Formats: sequence, structure tokens, C-alpha cells
Amino acid sequence: MKSSWVAYIKDKDRKEEIKRSFNSSTVLRKRLIEMLLRKQRLSYEGSFFKEGYESPNWALMQADSRGYERALQEVISLLEDK
Repeated sequence: MKSSWVAYIKDKDRKEEIKRSFNSSTVLRKRLIEMLLRKQRLSYEGSFFKEGYESPNWALMQADSRGYERALQEVISLLEDK
């Protein structure tokens, strides 16, 4: 569990509650990670279509895709048990 889950929380009981909830939700977290990884992969694969090259906004579309994929990766890293 990443320390950011309990960062800035002063109440020790609340911290422990969050840690217990995180540890007891392994199955749900793994499934959510699978779903997010699929979304990330589909976004990446979708950015290779040639139709997009003709758009004057191609660079912006690519930047948006990379930003979306980075955000998904950040959420995935928060859900992982590392």
C-alpha cells in the first residue's frame, strides 16, 4: 500500500481503518487493475489509426491520449499492493 493513502491523516484509528480496508479488498483491486490496464491498452492501440494523421490536431490528440494513459497508470499504481 502506498503511503499516499494515509498521508496527511492525523487520526491513527482512521489510518488503521484505511489500511484494513485496503488489505481486505484484494480481489476487487485486482479486478479494477485489470479493467484499467485494458482501457490503457485500448487507448494506446487506438492512437495508431492512420485517420488521425490527417487531422491538424493530431499532436494534441496524441498528447491527450498519453495524458489519459499516464493518469490510468497513476491510479493503477495506487491500487497495487507494492
